[in-house]
Amino acid sequence: MNMRRFIAVIVVCVSMLGFAGIASAISNDINVWGASAEFTFWTSLAPTFLTAEGCGQIQNANMGTGDTNQAITRAQCPASSGTYKYFRNGNKASFDGILAVTGNPNNIPEGLPNSETIYTETCVGSTCTATNVACNASPYNSYYRPMIDESSCTWVTGSTGTCTATKCVQVTGGTADVQAPSITQNTTGLIFGPNAAKKINGVADPVISRNFALHKLTVGGNVQDTFGNVLSDIREVVVPFGFFANVDVTGGGVTSIKTSDVQNIFSGGVTSWSDLGYALNQPINVCWRHAGSGTSSTLQLTQMLPAVLNNTQVVGGAGDQGAYNFYFNDGTGDEQYCVQNLSWSIGYFDADKSLASFPNIAPMPLNNTTWANGAALKALVEENNWTFWTVENLYYNGTLWPDMVTLATWLAGAGPAGVALPDAYYAYTCQLDYTKASDAAAAIYTGHTCPQ
Repeated sequence: MNMRRFIAVIVVCVSMLGFAGIASAISNDINVWGASAEFTFWTSLAPTFLTAEGCGQIQNANMGTGDTNQAITRAQCPASSGTYKYFRNGNKASFDGILAVTGNPNNIPEGLPNSETIYTETCVGSTCTATNVACNASPYNSYYRPMIDESSCTWVTGSTGTCTATKCVQVTGGTADVQAPSITQNTTGLIFGPNAAKKINGVADPVISRNFALHKLTVGGNVQDTFGNVLSDIREVVVPFGFFANVDVTGGGVTSIKTSDVQNIFSGGVTSWSDLGYALNQPINVCWRHAGSGTSSTLQLTQMLPAVLNNTQVVGGAGDQGAYNFYFNDGTGDEQYCVQNLSWSIGYFDADKSLASFPNIAPMPLNNTTWANGAALKALVEENNWTFWTVENLYYNGTLWPDMVTLATWLAGAGPAGVALPDAYYAYTCQLDYTKASDAAAAIYTGHTCPQ
């Protein structure tokens, strides 16, 4: 027998056993907060990760009404120990994942050494109650966000349970579709775009002005929290996005768009679908996300070139470009509402988002003749035949929260180990044949380094 080969086989087997998680390494709850585009991904990943770490009796639950961007998974860690740990997943936007994990409070100008503001939100038309200022647990009040209260959940084995309340918990990981320096945007408009009926704690939707300069959180190339601790940023997963239109657009003959169309539409260069050469002679309603959205940053950095953000919102009727209207929306659900309810509209959000509750929304292929779902779209991304994607950022303090190190280590090893992601739309970065050095960089061929 070749002894060297025999030893190598033993090493590989031991490594894989350790990766699978013979005994649980989870000692505290994991609370991931941030990018709304990644909600489906993290919700599906939690059970896979907890299983790999030796947990058992895994059950899932989410909010039955109201906040649909909240999910929770519980598991006994170790399996059959009777001790439950919780993996919470909640979101608002990429900016808030970064602010939460760095401890910078929402809605408060945060002065850094150069005295420049990293984020302000000014309410123009009403009292602003959209931000998470209700979580005041000392001494880390700026690190807390409202996430599911496990005691309010009905846990059902083999099905998804229902929860009815949230509580303030400390965020252990902040997610963002792009890196912090990429969020330097500003918008002005109603928080919920055309959804005039939506209120915040009974208060009518206010007009807000959001301004970001999150590159000010970066010191020496690293994101730091308010205590000066350097945060880790693991970038192991690819986030795919898509364009979506109201069905009256596709019914009117516009069944796919080109990158040049995207640039004209979202820069305000055209006012009607017919301006793009289509037979549909109707005004374009454009659904944007508000400033701080990683999806908007990805749109600007991968499609606009140079990025143009029109920050004038017009609600109903004529605007600064005639009948041409921009609507800014707070979260992905608000963006979907915008496209669903506005005639002749177009918007953008994560490609894996379900359209089951939005019958008026149709996918809009980009530079392709047909829309690809699941693994088929992932394959297009891997080969650089779908350019609307970015790499997810998971920011965390590994010294404060060792379980985040466990999660990051698992993600880094899952791709090379051939562990399939539970969300078929997503890919590991090592599966890409074309990679980017940064959010704004062009993709270049490098070849994949893990199984496809």
